Amino acid sequence: MPEISDYIQDINKRIFLPGLQREYVWSEKQTEKLFDSLIRGYPVGQITQWDVAHTDTDYYPYKFIQKYVDDRRAVPESLREKGYRKYNEEASKDQSNLSYLVIDGQQRLTSLFIGLVGQRIRYTKGKGGKRSNIQHWSSRELCVNLLGHPDFNDDQLSGDFEFEFKHTDDFDDKSGFGFTENTKGIERYWFPLPNMMNENREVKSSKELMDITDEELNKANLSEERRRHLKEIRSRVIPEIKSQILNEKIKSEEVKKEASDIKEIFQRINIEGEDPDPHQLLLSRMMSTWPFSEPEDEKINPRELTEKWVPSFQQEYEAYNTKIDRELFMRYSMYIIGKTLKTNPVTELGESELLEIRDKWLRDGPKVSKHESGDGIWFCYGLDAALKSVTKLGFTSGSMSTMAIIAALGKFYYYNPNADPDNEENLRSIYNLLSRLLLLKSSKGSISRVEATRISNFIHENIDKDYTIFPTDEVLDYLMDYVDAEITAEIVENIVEQAEYQNATSSSIFSNWDVAAILDLSTPYAQYTSVDKLEVDHIYPEARASEIANELGVDEEEINIHRIGNLQLLPREKNRQKSDKPPIKWLQNGLGDVEKDEIKRVNNFPDEYPSVENYQEFVEAREKKIIEAVTEEVQS
Repeated sequence: MPEISDYIQDINKRIFLPGLQREYVWSEKQTEKLFDSLIRGYPVGQITQWDVAHTDTDYYPYKFIQKYVDDRRAVPESLREKGYRKYNEEASKDQSNLSYLVIDGQQRLTSLFIGLVGQRIRYTKGKGGKRSNIQHWSSRELCVNLLGHPDFNDDQLSGDFEFEFKHTDDFDDKSGFGFTENTKGIERYWFPLPNMMNENREVKSSKELMDITDEELNKANLSEERRRHLKEIRSRVIPEIKSQILNEKIKSEEVKKEASDIKEIFQRINIEGEDPDPHQLLLSRMMSTWPFSEPEDEKINPRELTEKWVPSFQQEYEAYNTKIDRELFMRYSMYIIGKTLKTNPVTELGESELLEIRDKWLRDGPKVSKHESGDGIWFCYGLDAALKSVTKLGFTSGSMSTMAIIAALGKFYYYNPNADPDNEENLRSIYNLLSRLLLLKSSKGSISRVEATRISNFIHENIDKDYTIFPTDEVLDYLMDYVDAEITAEIVENIVEQAEYQNATSSSIFSNWDVAAILDLSTPYAQYTSVDKLEVDHIYPEARASEIANELGVDEEEINIHRIGNLQLLPREKNRQKSDKPPIKWLQNGLGDVEKDEIKRVNNFPDEYPSVENYQEFVEAREKKIIEAVTEEVQS
């Protein structure tokens, strides 16, 4: 049996991954537990590898990830240039030493590779930073506490083996390496495991490791007696890492079969033995068929295409950035052929259905999307049109909560080429659908995948109708057969009481689902102006919250400036004109009588003018009118 260090030597030289493998998904904690299991002698499973050195079968090799981007959004080019990857990179089949493709054990082997010679990196700056600035990222290496050993357990020691990912100083001056003492007086020496190997991935000698670690412990502010004791512990931990991890033999099995057998073996190992994410499973099944299809011009690599599409869509639709991933494309693919993205439907797909999805990807259409790359012109257009529609309407991934609705809308555009995502009537219809769905899901506060799947089913049953406007009324009638659609005044009242504004991005109208639903259904502004030109406005400006609280003699928190009674929809130019003016001043001095009456009517103002003194009475009276307006709208 090969040792772990042998695998580390051979990865991306002799050993690679097949295209049908799923992506690497293990967390830092899972990797830490793997190393902890190894040093304690716990079983960690086996590696199954396909011998391709002696086969004429076609295959697509991919490299193991060494520097893993632990982030859902697009990877900046500045990091890619430094070798950081979120997805596996395709390898060349012409590499002379390529001998094996791992068909089982990828997660463990990648974790070992990253832990022993690699890194993980994540974005840490938050919304205030630029993702393209590498100083806003933090890299981590797996470290072992050289002062943690179960045979040594005084009050200043952790008393057990410990593995943790710690910050490097690659992108800033901070580092989690070295000797530390916490507030409880516990001493640790965090040593990065990659430092145990040289640049050729060979294990350093024990003497070299002792010399390196002596240097750190000699710098620590310790008594000589304590220093000798800690070095003794260190001298016990390092050999155990070498024997229990680096030199540990790992069970392995070689398979010499043709590609058709490998697909079946992979499915039995990875589907029946585990519980994979359906989208990863679907992509694996696509990879087992599409690149080997006939004729030649219908051979496509779905993994390669989605790796191009995901960052392109992410960059275009910032409000959905973290939610645009391979799962979205896989769900959209299943919807297009009238199925759902669940494990059973995916495992039950026959080769003809997999090729049907491929044909849908290859379909030409009358319009194009700038996100396509040779293949997938019309496929990309449908999803692009869906995201364009909801973005223009101001809905974010937070206000809708599930990307399944995007996949369903993408299917609508895919099968209805005359529906225009810029058409005002079409946008208004989608706008109304989403608002009503949000209210239907008031108990959960989200649109669920169930509704999205039913919308997909409706589109499939009406696939030949060639809609130019999204058929909201027909869709709602269809959904009524499956859900309790009665929205009572009590339900609306409860939602209004809970609805509050949360800061939205500059490209968003709505910051959360209840604000989105209530303001849409209570405000007929969309009948008079383009829905993509509306913004949420605080009637009493947020900047005047302190002034209102002082006038009323209460704490600022008590007035709740973000409640729904103080929120209205305004056309963008009107909102800019209003700015932070007191509402009564803006209404009486900034608008003519006709325009002023329209603002009050459309936004359900009570008879009283909104002055500082009557803030509480105004917002409460307006919320009653909003409840009446929404209830009448949804029950009509």
